[in-house]
Amino acid sequence: MAHAHFTSKLGFIAAAAGSAVGLGNIWGFPTEAANNGGGTFLLIYFAMVVLVGYPMLLAEVTIGNLAQANPIDALSRLTQKAKSRIVLAGIGWAGTLTILLILSFYSVVGAWIMNAVIQQVNSLLNIAMPSIPLWLSAYGFLALTACVIVLGVKNGIERLSKILMPTLLLLLIIMIIWVLTLDGASKGISWYFTSDFSQLSPELLGRALGQAFFSLSIGVTGMMTYGAYLKRSRGLPKTVASVTLLDTSVAFLAGLLILPALSAAQAQGITVFNGAGQLIGSDKLVFDILPALFANLGVTGLLISILFFVLLLIAAITSSISMMEPPVNTLQEKTGLNRKACLIAVTAVAALVIGFTTQNMAQMFGTLITFTTNYMQPLLGVLITLVLAWYIRQHHILKALMGEGYQRKRFWKVWRIHVFVIIPLVSLGLAYNLGWF
Repeated sequence: MAHAHFTSKLGFIAAAAGSAVGLGNIWGFPTEAANNGGGTFLLIYFAMVVLVGYPMLLAEVTIGNLAQANPIDALSRLTQKAKSRIVLAGIGWAGTLTILLILSFYSVVGAWIMNAVIQQVNSLLNIAMPSIPLWLSAYGFLALTACVIVLGVKNGIERLSKILMPTLLLLLIIMIIWVLTLDGASKGISWYFTSDFSQLSPELLGRALGQAFFSLSIGVTGMMTYGAYLKRSRGLPKTVASVTLLDTSVAFLAGLLILPALSAAQAQGITVFNGAGQLIGSDKLVFDILPALFANLGVTGLLISILFFVLLLIAAITSSISMMEPPVNTLQEKTGLNRKACLIAVTAVAALVIGFTTQNMAQMFGTLITFTTNYMQPLLGVLITLVLAWYIRQHHILKALMGEGYQRKRFWKVWRIHVFVIIPLVSLGLAYNLGWF
């Protein structure tokens, strides 16, 4: 079976950045910054991206790129030992199943955003429409994702990413310019760019580490799959650095939008923080506080509100595409079935989980998020990184990674030392912050 490829490095960067740039950047990062010192959190977050995020993202992309295969085969091909291959394949299967579960609850969040877009359009046009059931909207979001996947890597994922990523950046910049004209926004700018290191704490460090980790989509085989779609390249460190820089830049711009908007909302008398100085709720930030700010500004505010939720929807879709593709690709390569059949099977499983979740929101939704993002994703991310660092000693892997140049050889040697020293330390910190022990 011929293995699909992106047509260029630009296509890979757009798709990989689309995977990384999701609701964790547009929604999660500003929420964490607002709750953890503004500029202080921003600086620590940048440090964590460099020290942890980039090396781990590079490991995942490299494994996929070396094997040019699905995550299960890519991991198992790192060694010739039968027992080790079983263990490594198990890590691949765990990552693929985890990302399928993440897609299921992500579709529910996507449904909220789709409904918010419809609600804001109805408000602008003064149209009264009945609300759409959550389960139906979630299925609609899942179907929208499947429509992209069915078109394939080149005509679906790559082409759409090349359109949506520039659109996302343009919308962000337009909204930032507008928000900065509001009364009270200047206070938010000062808050965002002022650091107070007396606020440093283990909790803040852990939150910055977790945000850096999750915003880059590490640990659940999506980036490994995209790495396999990139033709073998000795320029992986620079290519992955471009993805990391783009992802981090979007998070930075999102903070530059949201924090001044929160200050403007406060200036208008809208309740933003509780008595403890924390946001009244991360969900309220997106679905209550910002819409209330926009609603106070007439027709212009409603138009901006629509743009904001469209921005969130774009971020959600580009990420959900990268969540659906790994299980589809894996099933196709492991069974030999055609892409449409594999897509139907994966969509059906995700739909079952969505149906069960939406019918049991109080019990299932939070549990699903905690299991996948607080436990499985960090664990798998660390394991995948350490696996490559361990097996990189093998001659065929070194040869593939280093080429003939001394500079590349030096880079991978430094990377390996960094991984074995830094990653275990910060992983322990992340595990502590997540309450693992």
